[in-house]
Amino acid sequence: MQIAKESIFTGLNNFKVRTVSDVRFAEYFGFTDQEVEELLDYYGMREKFGLFKEWYDGYRFGNTHIYCPWDVLNQCDKFRESRNARMESHWENSSGNHIVKQILVHSNETTRAEIEALISGEYVEKPLIFGLTYADFDNTELQKRQSDLWSILFATGYLTDAAQPEGNLHKLMIPNREILQIYKEKILAWFETKTVSHTQQWQKFCTAVKEGDAKTCGLKKVGS
Repeated sequence: MQIAKESIFTGLNNFKVRTVSDVRFAEYFGFTDQEVEELLDYYGMREKFGLFKEWYDGYRFGNTHIYCPWDVLNQCDKFRESRNARMESHWENSSGNHIVKQILVHSNETTRAEIEALISGEYVEKPLIFGLTYADFDNTELQKRQSDLWSILFATGYLTDAAQPEGNLHKLMIPNREILQIYKEKILAWFETKTVSHTQQWQKFCTAVKEGDAKTCGLKKVGS
């Protein structure tokens, strides 16, 4: 992702930005199939390749499928300690995720439905913005704009391209089992926290449903 925005004034302002959707240099963003195979061969654990592919592969950089290198190296280290070690999620503990949490706290029901569709193995089609910087991520107003949510989830590794993008429209999906596990264990829990924080509203809604109070429920009667 872009580190900084250039100024109109002279200085270091003539960067060539290569995003994860660009073809050039795509293979250098992480490990390829061949590199993971060679690494596992070196440690004599080629039989683990299927597990590595299921858990840590799935990122699409340009036209290349990429593994998260941090995960691959750390899991290799685990298997060096014990060949019976369980597969673990190493990526999620490599940095904080409070920004993603803040974004999802402001999300609406449509977004939640789309997140649930992603967890079910489907994809969503969204336009992405590649001009976002690290400074933008801490912008409270940006976190409230649902149109930027998908760009941030994509840039932070929570989503990847399911196919070659058509212009600025991207088919987004959860890349692998590790990230899917994060969605199931953390992101859905954040949605539940948001629901619990509105307990009084839910109680009022449930009471209105029992009493047939359509106005409080926000519903219209049939034929109205």
